[in-house]
Amino acid sequence: MNKVIFLILVTGLLSSVALAVDQQERIIASRSVVKEFGGELKSELKKVMQSGGPIQAIDVCKRIAPEIGARVSEGTGWLVGHRALKVHNPANTPDAWERRVLEDFEKRRASGENPKKKA
Repeated sequence: MNKVIFLILVTGLLSSVALAVDQQERIIASRSVVKEFGGELKSELKKVMQSGGPIQAIDVCKRIAPEIGARVSEGTGWLVGHRALKVHNPANTPDAWERRVLEDFEKRRASGENPKKKA
Protein backbone atom coordinates (compact mmCIF):
# COMPACT_ATOMS: atom_id res chain seq x y z
CA MET A 1 0.00 0.00 0.00
CA ASN A 2 1.24 3.44 -0.81
CA LYS A 3 2.69 5.20 2.26
CA VAL A 4 0.66 8.35 1.56
CA ILE A 5 -2.62 6.43 1.35
CA PHE A 6 -1.74 4.53 4.53
CA LEU A 7 -0.94 7.80 6.33
CA ILE A 8 -4.26 9.31 5.19
CA LEU A 9 -6.16 6.23 6.42
CA VAL A 10 -4.38 6.26 9.78
CA THR A 11 -4.96 10.01 10.15
CA GLY A 12 -8.65 9.53 9.34
CA LEU A 13 -8.94 6.69 11.85
CA LEU A 14 -7.22 8.71 14.58
CA SER A 15 -9.52 11.66 13.84
CA SER A 16 -12.56 9.40 14.17
CA VAL A 17 -11.29 8.04 17.48
CA ALA A 18 -10.58 11.58 18.74
CA LEU A 19 -14.10 12.67 17.77
CA ALA A 20 -15.62 9.68 19.56
CA VAL A 21 -13.57 10.39 22.69
CA ASP A 22 -14.53 14.10 22.55
CA GLN A 23 -18.20 13.17 22.13
CA GLN A 24 -18.04 10.76 25.08
CA GLU A 25 -16.36 13.44 27.23
CA ARG A 26 -19.11 15.92 26.29
CA ILE A 27 -21.79 13.37 27.19
CA ILE A 28 -20.19 12.79 30.59
CA ALA A 29 -19.83 16.54 31.19
CA SER A 30 -23.41 17.27 30.14
CA ARG A 31 -24.74 14.58 32.46
CA SER A 32 -22.78 16.15 35.30
CA VAL A 33 -24.29 19.57 34.56
CA VAL A 34 -27.80 18.09 34.40
CA LYS A 35 -27.21 16.29 37.71
CA GLU A 36 -26.01 19.51 39.37
CA PHE A 37 -28.96 21.52 38.09
CA GLY A 38 -31.48 18.77 38.87
CA GLY A 39 -30.11 18.26 42.37
CA GLU A 40 -30.44 21.94 43.25
CA LEU A 41 -33.90 22.20 41.72
CA LYS A 42 -35.12 19.04 43.44
CA SER A 43 -33.87 20.32 46.79
CA GLU A 44 -35.74 23.61 46.34
CA LEU A 45 -38.91 21.84 45.21
CA LYS A 46 -38.84 19.50 48.23
CA LYS A 47 -38.53 22.43 50.63
CA VAL A 48 -41.38 24.34 49.02
CA MET A 49 -43.62 21.27 48.73
CA GLN A 50 -43.23 20.62 52.47
CA SER A 51 -43.91 24.21 53.47
CA GLY A 52 -46.34 25.46 50.81
CA GLY A 53 -47.56 22.57 48.68
CA PRO A 54 -47.76 22.08 44.94
CA ILE A 55 -49.11 25.53 44.10
CA GLN A 56 -46.00 27.11 45.65
CA ALA A 57 -43.81 24.61 43.78
CA ILE A 58 -44.97 26.10 40.48
CA ASP A 59 -43.32 29.34 41.52
CA VAL A 60 -40.03 27.47 42.07
CA CYS A 61 -40.08 26.29 38.47
CA LYS A 62 -40.99 29.75 37.22
CA ARG A 63 -38.76 31.90 39.40
CA ILE A 64 -36.03 29.84 41.05
CA ALA A 65 -35.18 27.34 38.28
CA PRO A 66 -33.83 30.10 35.99
CA GLU A 67 -31.70 31.40 38.87
CA ILE A 68 -30.29 27.92 39.46
CA GLY A 69 -29.69 27.56 35.72
CA ALA A 70 -27.79 30.85 35.63
CA ARG A 71 -25.59 29.79 38.57
CA VAL A 72 -24.87 26.39 37.05
CA SER A 73 -24.15 28.01 33.66
CA GLU A 74 -21.71 30.43 35.24
CA GLY A 75 -20.00 27.72 37.27
CA THR A 76 -19.66 25.18 34.46
CA GLY A 77 -19.44 27.22 31.28
CA TRP A 78 -22.41 25.28 29.88
CA LEU A 79 -25.57 27.07 28.81
CA VAL A 80 -28.35 25.80 31.06
CA GLY A 81 -31.87 26.80 30.13
CA HIS A 82 -35.37 25.60 29.39
CA ARG A 83 -36.51 24.75 25.87
CA ALA A 84 -39.67 22.93 24.87
CA LEU A 85 -41.75 22.17 21.80
CA LYS A 86 -44.85 23.50 23.58
CA VAL A 87 -43.87 26.86 25.04
CA HIS A 88 -45.76 29.05 27.46
CA ASN A 89 -43.01 31.64 27.57
CA PRO A 90 -41.69 32.88 24.19
CA ALA A 91 -38.22 33.15 25.76
CA ASN A 92 -38.18 29.33 25.87
CA THR A 93 -38.78 28.91 22.13
CA PRO A 94 -36.16 26.56 20.69
CA ASP A 95 -33.97 27.61 17.79
CA ALA A 96 -33.90 25.42 14.65
CA TRP A 97 -31.24 23.02 15.97
CA GLU A 98 -32.90 22.70 19.39
CA ARG A 99 -36.26 22.06 17.69
CA ARG A 100 -34.78 19.23 15.58
CA VAL A 101 -33.22 17.63 18.67
CA LEU A 102 -36.42 17.94 20.72
CA GLU A 103 -38.51 16.52 17.87
CA ASP A 104 -36.07 13.61 17.59
CA PHE A 105 -36.30 13.00 21.37
CA GLU A 106 -40.09 13.06 21.15
CA LYS A 107 -40.16 10.66 18.18
CA ARG A 108 -37.81 8.24 19.98
CA ARG A 109 -39.88 8.44 23.19
CA ALA A 110 -43.11 7.83 21.26
CA SER A 111 -41.56 4.75 19.65
CA GLY A 112 -40.93 3.29 23.11
CA GLU A 113 -37.24 4.09 23.57
CA ASN A 114 -36.24 4.34 27.22
CA PRO A 115 -35.24 7.98 27.92
CA LYS A 116 -32.72 6.85 30.52
CA LYS A 117 -30.78 5.06 27.78
CA LYS A 118 -30.36 8.16 25.61
CA ALA A 119 -26.88 9.56 25.11
